[in-house]
Amino acid sequence: MKMLCYINFCDIYFNYRSEFGDIRGGIRAKSILRPILYDRTCEEMEIPDEYCICEQTWYKTDIHGDDVTNAAQFLINDINNSLKQKNLTEICETLNFIEVISAEYHEAKAALKIVVGASPSNGKYEAQLLKEENNFKIITKITRLDQYGNQGYCAPAEDIRPLCYCRQQFTTTAKH
Repeated sequence: MKMLCYINFCDIYFNYRSEFGDIRGGIRAKSILRPILYDRTCEEMEIPDEYCICEQTWYKTDIHGDDVTNAAQFLINDINNSLKQKNLTEICETLNFIEVISAEYHEAKAALKIVVGASPSNGKYEAQLLKEENNFKIITKITRLDQYGNQGYCAPAEDIRPLCYCRQQFTTTAKH
Protein backbone atom coordinates (compact mmCIF):
# COMPACT_ATOMS: atom_id res chain seq x y z
CA MET A 1 0.00 0.00 0.00
CA LYS A 2 2.84 2.36 0.88
CA MET A 3 4.42 1.66 -2.50
CA LEU A 4 1.20 2.55 -4.33
CA CYS A 5 0.87 5.84 -2.41
CA TYR A 6 4.50 6.62 -3.17
CA ILE A 7 4.02 5.93 -6.89
CA ASN A 8 0.91 8.12 -7.02
CA PHE A 9 2.56 11.02 -5.15
CA CYS A 10 5.60 10.83 -7.44
CA ASP A 11 3.31 10.85 -10.45
CA ILE A 12 1.54 13.99 -9.21
CA TYR A 13 4.72 15.76 -8.13
CA PHE A 14 6.94 14.98 -11.10
CA ASN A 15 4.36 14.37 -13.87
CA TYR A 16 6.51 12.06 -15.97
CA ARG A 17 3.91 11.72 -18.75
CA SER A 18 5.91 13.59 -21.38
CA GLU A 19 9.16 11.88 -20.40
CA PHE A 20 7.99 8.26 -20.05
CA GLY A 21 4.65 8.02 -21.84
CA ASP A 22 1.34 6.81 -20.45
CA ILE A 23 2.57 3.91 -18.33
CA ARG A 24 4.39 4.63 -15.07
CA GLY A 25 5.53 2.26 -12.34
CA GLY A 26 6.44 -1.40 -12.36
CA ILE A 27 4.17 -4.33 -13.05
CA ARG A 28 2.75 -4.35 -9.51
CA ALA A 29 3.15 -0.66 -8.62
CA LYS A 30 0.89 1.32 -10.91
CA SER A 31 -0.14 4.90 -10.54
CA ILE A 32 -3.92 5.30 -10.38
CA LEU A 33 -3.44 8.28 -12.66
CA ARG A 34 -2.26 6.04 -15.52
CA PRO A 35 -4.08 3.42 -17.53
CA ILE A 36 -3.99 -0.10 -16.08
CA LEU A 37 -3.83 -2.98 -18.52
CA TYR A 38 -6.74 -5.37 -18.09
CA ASP A 39 -4.97 -8.46 -19.39
CA ARG A 40 -2.38 -8.79 -16.63
CA THR A 41 -1.88 -12.31 -15.34
CA CYS A 42 -1.53 -13.54 -11.78
CA GLU A 43 2.08 -14.39 -12.58
CA GLU A 44 2.80 -10.82 -13.71
CA MET A 45 1.14 -9.47 -10.57
CA GLU A 46 3.07 -11.96 -8.42
CA ILE A 47 -0.16 -13.40 -7.02
CA PRO A 48 0.37 -16.96 -5.74
CA ASP A 49 -1.61 -19.66 -7.58
CA GLU A 50 -3.69 -20.52 -4.54
CA TYR A 51 -5.08 -16.95 -4.48
CA CYS A 52 -5.39 -16.42 -8.25
CA ILE A 53 -8.98 -15.89 -9.41
CA CYS A 54 -8.12 -16.06 -13.10
CA GLU A 55 -9.89 -18.90 -14.80
CA GLN A 56 -7.71 -22.00 -14.87
CA THR A 57 -8.76 -25.40 -16.12
CA TRP A 58 -8.52 -28.06 -13.44
CA TYR A 59 -9.86 -31.57 -14.07
CA LYS A 60 -11.22 -33.79 -11.33
CA THR A 61 -9.16 -36.92 -10.87
CA ASP A 62 -9.67 -40.17 -8.98
CA ILE A 63 -9.16 -39.54 -5.26
CA HIS A 64 -8.21 -43.20 -4.78
CA GLY A 65 -5.46 -43.26 -7.43
CA ASP A 66 -1.91 -44.12 -6.35
CA ASP A 67 -0.46 -40.73 -7.34
CA VAL A 68 -3.16 -38.87 -5.44
CA THR A 69 -2.82 -41.02 -2.31
CA ASN A 70 0.97 -40.72 -2.39
CA ALA A 71 0.72 -36.94 -2.89
CA ALA A 72 -1.70 -36.67 0.04
CA GLN A 73 0.62 -38.63 2.33
CA PHE A 74 3.54 -36.50 1.11
CA LEU A 75 1.57 -33.36 2.02
CA ILE A 76 0.86 -34.56 5.57
CA ASN A 77 4.49 -35.67 5.96
CA ASP A 78 5.61 -32.24 4.79
CA ILE A 79 3.48 -30.55 7.46
CA ASN A 80 4.94 -32.87 10.11
CA ASN A 81 8.50 -32.26 8.85
CA SER A 82 7.89 -28.51 8.93
CA LEU A 83 6.79 -28.75 12.57
CA LYS A 84 9.83 -30.89 13.33
CA GLN A 85 12.23 -28.43 11.64
CA LYS A 86 10.76 -25.62 13.74
CA ASN A 87 11.26 -27.73 16.90
CA LEU A 88 7.53 -27.80 17.60
CA THR A 89 7.02 -31.57 17.97
CA GLU A 90 7.01 -31.20 21.77
CA ILE A 91 3.93 -28.97 21.64
CA CYS A 92 2.25 -29.95 18.33
CA GLU A 93 0.80 -33.39 17.63
CA THR A 94 1.96 -35.40 14.63
CA LEU A 95 -0.77 -35.28 11.99
CA ASN A 96 -2.04 -38.53 10.47
CA PHE A 97 -3.47 -38.88 6.98
CA ILE A 98 -7.17 -39.78 7.03
CA GLU A 99 -8.48 -39.29 3.50
CA VAL A 100 -8.27 -37.43 0.22
CA ILE A 101 -11.28 -35.13 0.07
CA SER A 102 -10.75 -33.87 -3.48
CA ALA A 103 -8.13 -34.00 -6.20
CA GLU A 104 -7.77 -32.04 -9.43
CA TYR A 105 -5.17 -32.11 -12.18
CA HIS A 106 -3.91 -29.17 -14.27
CA GLU A 107 -2.57 -30.41 -17.62
CA ALA A 108 -0.62 -27.30 -18.63
CA LYS A 109 1.23 -27.13 -15.31
CA ALA A 110 1.26 -30.90 -14.74
CA ALA A 111 0.18 -30.01 -11.21
CA LEU A 112 -2.06 -31.78 -8.76
CA LYS A 113 -4.30 -29.82 -6.36
CA ILE A 114 -5.45 -31.88 -3.42
CA VAL A 115 -7.49 -31.40 -0.27
CA VAL A 116 -6.57 -33.82 2.49
CA GLY A 117 -8.17 -34.65 5.82
CA ALA A 118 -5.93 -35.32 8.83
CA SER A 119 -6.26 -36.32 12.46
CA PRO A 120 -6.21 -35.56 15.34
CA SER A 121 -7.17 -32.03 14.20
CA ASN A 122 -9.85 -33.20 11.73
CA GLY A 123 -8.31 -30.47 9.57
CA LYS A 124 -8.68 -30.04 5.83
CA TYR A 125 -5.43 -28.99 4.13
CA GLU A 126 -4.96 -27.91 0.52
CA ALA A 127 -1.84 -27.58 -1.62
CA GLN A 128 -0.66 -27.89 -5.20
CA LEU A 129 2.06 -30.41 -5.97
CA LEU A 130 4.24 -31.43 -8.89
CA LYS A 131 5.35 -35.01 -9.39
CA GLU A 132 9.10 -35.28 -9.86
CA GLU A 133 10.17 -38.82 -10.77
CA ASN A 134 9.16 -40.88 -7.71
CA ASN A 135 8.61 -37.93 -5.38
CA PHE A 136 6.50 -34.80 -5.08
CA LYS A 137 7.24 -31.11 -4.68
CA ILE A 138 4.79 -28.71 -3.03
CA ILE A 139 4.54 -25.58 -5.20
CA THR A 140 2.08 -23.49 -3.17
CA LYS A 141 1.58 -22.56 0.43
CA ILE A 142 -0.21 -25.25 2.42
CA THR A 143 -3.59 -23.78 3.35
CA ARG A 144 -5.98 -24.98 6.02
CA LEU A 145 -9.52 -24.75 4.67
CA ASP A 146 -11.60 -25.37 7.78
CA GLN A 147 -11.93 -23.33 10.95
CA TYR A 148 -9.36 -24.38 13.50
CA GLY A 149 -10.22 -22.07 16.40
CA ASN A 150 -7.72 -22.47 19.23
CA GLN A 151 -6.28 -25.81 18.04
CA GLY A 152 -2.94 -24.16 17.26
CA TYR A 153 -2.86 -21.65 20.13
CA CYS A 154 0.49 -22.98 21.41
CA ALA A 155 2.39 -22.34 18.16
CA PRO A 156 4.68 -19.31 18.49
CA ALA A 157 4.10 -18.00 14.96
CA GLU A 158 0.85 -17.04 13.21
CA ASP A 159 1.76 -18.85 9.97
CA ILE A 160 2.25 -22.20 11.72
CA ARG A 161 -0.95 -22.16 13.85
CA PRO A 162 -3.21 -23.60 11.13
CA LEU A 163 -0.84 -26.57 10.82
CA CYS A 164 -0.34 -27.23 14.54
CA TYR A 165 -2.70 -29.24 16.73
CA CYS A 166 -1.49 -28.47 20.24
CA ARG A 167 -0.88 -31.50 22.45
CA GLN A 168 -2.72 -29.72 25.26
CA GLN A 169 -6.06 -28.41 24.03
CA PHE A 170 -8.17 -25.80 25.75
CA THR A 171 -11.16 -27.35 27.41
CA THR A 172 -14.20 -25.33 28.21
CA THR A 173 -16.42 -26.51 30.99
CA ALA A 174 -19.63 -24.84 31.93
CA LYS A 175 -20.08 -24.12 35.63
CA HIS A 176 -23.60 -24.29 36.97
